[in-house]
Amino acid sequence: MQLRIILSLRDGDIEVSTTPFVVMAWERQYKTKMSAVFDTGLGMEDLLYLGWEGSKAAGITVKPFDQWAKEVKEVRLAGSESVPTSAAASDGS
Repeated sequence: MQLRIILSLRDGDIEVSTTPFVVMAWERQYKTKMSAVFDTGLGMEDLLYLGWEGSKAAGITVKPFDQWAKEVKEVRLAGSESVPTSAAASDGS
């Protein structure tokens, strides 16, 4: 599964794509499988983490996750007007 994620940062917008490694890193971090997204949806933290890992995979230098996430003004999937996230709040893990 490849997602194209658009991130609005202080310096402008960037678009990154998930790779199999990026998805694997997300699965390891959140101890779930990408296939579960079809049932539960993606939360904001999920999208930010995928965008952060995707940025690193693209060779973009990023700060530690929480510091970097604070600088993101908006995140959305390419080709969508809004982000389909789960109704459940992130548990902060």
